[in-house]
Amino acid sequence: MTEDLTEKNVQRYFDSMIAVVLDSSELRGLDEKKKKVLAEKIRDHFDDIVLDTLLNRLTTEQLKDLKESMARPEEMEEKIELYASAMPTFYDDLNDRLRNEMLAMRDILS
Repeated sequence: MTEDLTEKNVQRYFDSMIAVVLDSSELRGLDEKKKKVLAEKIRDHFDDIVLDTLLNRLTTEQLKDLKESMARPEEMEEKIELYASAMPTFYDDLNDRLRNEMLAMRDILS
């Protein structure tokens, strides 16, 4: 169905999950423009799940550090990657949350 999530393949992972949702019987007939718009909304939703999963695991100090780097997106992204890679089960837990969300969307739309 989809590949597993690792820090190196997030975009491919999202693309594969979005394809599963868009292949739902209720969405197969949409034209490509509408599918593209819907795919972006799904991607934004998945991004929110990633952020929520990460933020709920950060310490107060890490949250403060991220807040201070908000004006420097590249630095903030590096810190997020660093924090995520230091959490032993982060990608497994995130994979579970995203896969469950994808399956729920697919099931609702089929």
